Amino acid sequence: DVKLSQSFWVLTIAGVIIFTAMSAMLMGRPLLMNNLKFDATSISSVTIPGGFISLPLTFYIGSLSDRFGRKTLLLLCYVIAIVGMMMLIVSDLIWHFWVSEICFAFIGISIVVGSALITDIVPREAFDTAISRYSASAWMGSIFGFGLVGYIIDWVGISTMFGFATVLMVIALLMIVLLQLPKAKLS
Repeated sequence: DVKLSQSFWVLTIAGVIIFTAMSAMLMGRPLLMNNLKFDATSISSVTIPGGFISLPLTFYIGSLSDRFGRKTLLLLCYVIAIVGMMMLIVSDLIWHFWVSEICFAFIGISIVVGSALITDIVPREAFDTAISRYSASAWMGSIFGFGLVGYIIDWVGISTMFGFATVLMVIALLMIVLLQLPKAKLS
């Protein structure tokens, strides 16, 4: 059994945090839209613009991470998603929700970039273990997020919950900023 590096665990914990925040958006956005009197079709159609962005990007993200660096691209994904979360705090028109969802599509893309980054920070013999554990960060974050978001919304309201989620996302971003990469594979 290969010991996984501190960098691996920082990346994985950042993934748990970012997906915790994403689940806050997934639960909070439809509740906010319902409170703003959007109809069911509007609420359910908000995910479409994000899909139009993430689907084609998924095919190119590998070559982009090779060209611009995995860490750089992961940071960009997190920053764009933070903008989407901040936009939710002030959203009241349908196009606000569309733009926010487009920004959130980058969290889904970040899991692909993070998996590629893992190949830079763990030994080859640990790829299968490391990538499977990192991939589980999305599920862990979703469990934490969906388990807590309802309580937080009841306690402080939807917009404040989005503020808390934004803070979580900034923490995850800072973790990636501080992530130490092997010198031979700086990305």
